[in-house]
Amino acid sequence: MKAVHLNDIITVKLKDRGLEILQKEENKIYERIRKEGYLFTRDAEGNIQFEFHSFINFFKDVNKDEELFFPEIKINNEILKVDMHTKVKVKLTKAGLAILIEYLIIHSTNGGKMVLPEMDANGCTEFELWEIMHIFGAKVRPGQINLPFELKIKIDDKPLKKNQKVKNKQMLLYK
Repeated sequence: MKAVHLNDIITVKLKDRGLEILQKEENKIYERIRKEGYLFTRDAEGNIQFEFHSFINFFKDVNKDEELFFPEIKINNEILKVDMHTKVKVKLTKAGLAILIEYLIIHSTNGGKMVLPEMDANGCTEFELWEIMHIFGAKVRPGQINLPFELKIKIDDKPLKKNQKVKNKQMLLYK
């Protein structure tokens, strides 16, 4: 797994759906940049550069099976194979745990039973990238005081195959 900081710059080449979302939001983007500090740049080849936290927040409303970007992203000049199903490990904060519990209560389909995901020996919890975007994306903003997880996260550069689930994921509602 590759350690990534939320302020690291990532470079992605967006597919049609990612560009559609970007263009749809284009008229709101400058206001978001001014108010919230979101920043991205576009180069001549169509690559988009985001700070990682902006990438997570910007695509927070997407479906898990949407293909937003080509499966190679560049983080700190290193190319990683990443897709929406790539495993991501985060160390949840108290704020993050509260967000997760609220999400699970709202989306509970097991008759009110809630199963929290397992934590490893280091206190990290594993999600798929789209889940990080969907569950926590709205709370990951520049200058945010109560981030849902610590600034350093780990990304697996070997994406899951479609429909392969991360261990102990029965508690999440898949869109």
